[in-house]
Amino acid sequence: MERVKNGRISSCILTLYVFVMFCVYPFYFENGYYNMGTAKCRFFFGVSVIAFAVILVTAILDVIIQKKRVHAIFCLKKSSVTEKLLYAYMVSVLLSYSFSDFKQDVLWGATDWYIGTIPLLLMASLSLFLMHMWEDEKWLKSGFLIVSLVVFLLGICNRFSFYPIPMEPHQGEFISTLGNINWLCGYMSVTSPIGIGIFMFTEDEDYKSKWQKCMLFFYVIIVFVLGFCQGSNSVFLWNGALFFVLFWISLKSTVRLKKWLLLVAVWGMSGQVVRILKTVFPERYSYGSSLLIDTNITLVISVIAICLCIAVHFHWKENREFSKAFRKSVCCNILGVLVIGILFWLVLAIYNTEIGISFLADKPFFILNEKWGNGRGAIFQTTFELFEKMSPMQKLFGVGADGYSAFAYSIPEIENYLQSYFGESVLTNAHCEILTNLINLGVWGTVAYLGVFVTFVVRCMKKGEKTPLAYLPALCVICYFANNLISFAQVLNIPYLFFILGMGEAFLKKNE
Repeated sequence: MERVKNGRISSCILTLYVFVMFCVYPFYFENGYYNMGTAKCRFFFGVSVIAFAVILVTAILDVIIQKKRVHAIFCLKKSSVTEKLLYAYMVSVLLSYSFSDFKQDVLWGATDWYIGTIPLLLMASLSLFLMHMWEDEKWLKSGFLIVSLVVFLLGICNRFSFYPIPMEPHQGEFISTLGNINWLCGYMSVTSPIGIGIFMFTEDEDYKSKWQKCMLFFYVIIVFVLGFCQGSNSVFLWNGALFFVLFWISLKSTVRLKKWLLLVAVWGMSGQVVRILKTVFPERYSYGSSLLIDTNITLVISVIAICLCIAVHFHWKENREFSKAFRKSVCCNILGVLVIGILFWLVLAIYNTEIGISFLADKPFFILNEKWGNGRGAIFQTTFELFEKMSPMQKLFGVGADGYSAFAYSIPEIENYLQSYFGESVLTNAHCEILTNLINLGVWGTVAYLGVFVTFVVRCMKKGEKTPLAYLPALCVICYFANNLISFAQVLNIPYLFFILGMGEAFLKKNE
């Protein structure tokens, strides 16, 4: 009876739900994997609504049995700043719907995307349930790693025109069991940092067997190989964010620094693995060329990382702890170089766009026009115009969750421009999640949304100093937002973001 009183039933239901979403959902299909968008959405909403209803009933029963828990669960004074901001975010979603002129469109969201009012509130509510009722189940990590490994292996096979699961008539267009490149990269960005982080923070004595260590190493290689061969630039954004954060963490000691250098070497060699596969199967690779995998750049990076790892090993034969001041100094210098590099690119790109530089005249990356970033220049320009045309009320509360396309195509001049530029394809988001949220949920919703995850990451990073597992949800969130600087939320990445928020918050509450 004590187990029931402690909310064990709710926790078991949540564990079952999380297992289904992490281990079954990626494989779900209807009439073949080529009809993924609608099928995945239908599965997600069906399972989530049932889970929400059952958990709500058990939670109410639990509150009735133990009246004191009402105050413990719903008292804002005792909730974290992250949880308070999540409530503010949910209110912003409701307000954006209340003031929206496109209520029918934003209730569930745009066709084939379905990230509207109900889906967002559903994900946020389930995240809150996880925060308060879920108990960590360590076996879930193993199940998730095995499932995601299979998904990633299928992605690599599909890139080289090998289809263990037939996808006619869309072979070559869809990848793995997740859909197109953007859907796959979105899923990778928010889930694969779990395995990479476990590899990074697991000490040799913590492995139960050498087999477990080898499998985790294999997992990391597969993630990086898929990243190189999938064909999207967003994956390198979150790779860069991942390595920078891990570098900050690794500067705590020489042991971690060597592990980080090994990880960099593995990343570089993964690029060469793809290069070898392209050489062996030249006619089977279903994507174009890439500077990173068609040259020796990653090989050089890998060799340098290995040499530095050896140098660190012999220079500091015993484990050495680095001071926090040293870590801050090194990372600030790196950030300074990065900022200077971005400013230099921006000045160069503006000058090349306005005046012209002969050797950069045909380089799209250095021309800030509509074609920049595979058409993102046109999308960003359209988004800024949309924000200018929004009323003060809309700028504050937005036009409604997932209402970007409904609002954009309601303005004749913008509709004509989008149709002339994108043809029959409908633009449903800004291809930058922050800009998309500015239109959909306004300034309030965007600030609250970012506040939720910024405060969550900060708290996880602080806790990770003593409990390294706390770094894992922070890595997932950082990589998700890095990926979505030039990509978007969809039903195969943002649900996992909210799940990880809920489970990570539960972990923090338990350890605090």
